[in-house]
Amino acid sequence: MHKRLKIIFLGADTEAARLLETHLKSRDAFSVHSNYSAESGGKVLWDKITNHDRPDIVILSINEYWENIITSAPNSIHKKGMALVVIGPEDNTQAMRMAMKMGARDYLSPPYSLSEITESLLHINSQFVDTNKKTKGQIVSVINAKGGSGGSFISTNIAHI
Repeated sequence: MHKRLKIIFLGADTEAARLLETHLKSRDAFSVHSNYSAESGGKVLWDKITNHDRPDIVILSINEYWENIITSAPNSIHKKGMALVVIGPEDNTQAMRMAMKMGARDYLSPPYSLSEITESLLHINSQFVDTNKKTKGQIVSVINAKGGSGGSFISTNIAHI
């Protein structure tokens, strides 16, 4: 059995976010939670994400206070092992650019195809999991017995390969 993908909705409580949240909750592949908190000030409660209950994907919903919502996001969300997806208006290119600058893997605008978004989230997760795997490298030592015997040449070529 595959692990259920953990998703949390943060940001503004918008109709588009609720529609997507309801759709994803109906799918067995996802474990969906929400903590909408962006009201008039637009601040998001990022501290609600704990290490032991860390989601795989954070879906950030933005509204007219998009600047406050996006700038309140930690700069290193992707370094914490989470992928970021932003839901926002299609006609706001500034919000889209800022979301991409902060590392968003996708920017969704309604109306959207719920089945395409489901596949997109699964694809984002598979790519994100693959890039976050810790692999051990191989150590190769090159030792030369005397100066000028080509040890540096050999070692740089091995490193290049």
